[in-house]
Amino acid sequence: RRPHDFKKPGSKERKLESYDENCPFCPGNEHLTPDSVFTLADPKDPQKWAVRVVPNKFPALATPGPGTERKRVRKGLYLEMCGCGTHEVVIEGQDHSKTIATMSTDQVRLIIQTYRDRFLELDKSDWNQLIIIFRNQGEGAGTSLVHPHSQIIGTPIVPDEIRRRLEEAQRYYDDH
Repeated sequence: RRPHDFKKPGSKERKLESYDENCPFCPGNEHLTPDSVFTLADPKDPQKWAVRVVPNKFPALATPGPGTERKRVRKGLYLEMCGCGTHEVVIEGQDHSKTIATMSTDQVRLIIQTYRDRFLELDKSDWNQLIIIFRNQGEGAGTSLVHPHSQIIGTPIVPDEIRRRLEEAQRYYDDH
């Protein structure tokens, strides 16, 4: 299909500004987000942040509290456990108008470094059996904020579909 086939009737392309005073991810609005759990300073100006990671204000999983057990309980045919884990937002830069495709190579390197550092940190937790890094871009993908960001979720289980893919990858490796 052609690019114009994807436009919604009545929608206009709009030029984003590099700063939006109402955006919680823009610099100066840090008070609108939870405190950072990880920050990389801007190499050109160490007083500024280049990438920030904050807990998601609307997490898919609850943070496990003290004494919360990671155990499964049989409920009929199924196993059940609490919906605890980790859900973080990676704010990928200060410029509200950028996409990962229009960022500098250095900024993309910092984002990937953040993914790696957060993955390794979250992997230390007994709660996180699977860590997923993903990004939604645009309204059609379900994102509620335009500012460039991605998310990291750590779950206490490995879903069957992913477990099967890992087992198949291991089998392929062993065979070839």
